Formats: sequence, C-alpha cells, structure tokens
Amino acid sequence: AAAATAAALGADTLLLLSNVPGLLAEFPDEGSLVRHVAAQALWQSSAQGRLQFADTGIADATNGMASVRVLRLHGSPGKPAGMPMLAAPVHFLFVLCGRLRLGPVADEMIDLDSDDACVLPARWSGRLESSSACEILEVALPAPAA
Repeated sequence: AAAATAAALGADTLLLLSNVPGLLAEFPDEGSLVRHVAAQALWQSSAQGRLQFADTGIADATNGMASVRVLRLHGSPGKPAGMPMLAAPVHFLFVLCGRLRLGPVADEMIDLDSDDACVLPARWSGRLESSSACEILEVALPAPAA
C-alpha cells in the first residue's frame, strides 16, 4: 500500500520507518524475532557450478513471507556467470562485493558495484551477470516458490 501511495503521488523516494525490533514471525510478539547468522548458512551450487547460494532460512522462519539469500556468481572475463531472476512482487538486491550487471533494462545492461542496491519491479524478467567474483544479498517478498 505504501509503494502504491508513493507512486500515485509521484514521489521520488519512499522511506519506511518501523517501531518493531526486526522481522517478527508472530506479529506483535517481540519474542518471535527471527534471528539468523549468515556465516552459518550452508552453501549450495547450481547445476552449472558458476553460482553458489546460501539460503538464510528466513523463508522457513516466516512461512514464505520473505526470502533472504546470499548469491555468489563466479564468472571470468569473456565468460560471465549469469542467472535468471525469479519473479517476486518486491525483489531487493544489494551488492556485497564485486560488480554485477543487471538487465536488460530498456535494452541496456546496468552495472552495480559494491554497496550499490536496487529494487526490481514486479514481473521483471532479466538476468544477473558477473565477469568476476561477486556476492549479492537477495531479499524477495513474498518468497518465490522453489
């Protein structure tokens, strides 16, 4: 609802503030705070071996309300690693390290560097590519079906 209101008003920026301590599995029970230590997540490899991902367990903890994964793309110059993106109404990406190419957007690829972030529009279909080692924090609301 907040995003729709911001769009209707022609806002350039949407800032959401909350009075909760974090993600609650059973709102408003603050004892149900979803905790996770990313370093303990198990890494899995894609069939092609150029993508690894660590599922943080947030999807299970929130009954599919959100998904949080760390993605590692292992490309090399001339042979970029790439992956198609799963559709989600809200899809947030934050580049933890490396350089990410995202696209196509208006027939062009967009470069994102470490500490850059973006939100992909609903029903966006495109690819993520990297020609070097790259780590990305991926947040999807709700969690895409596996």
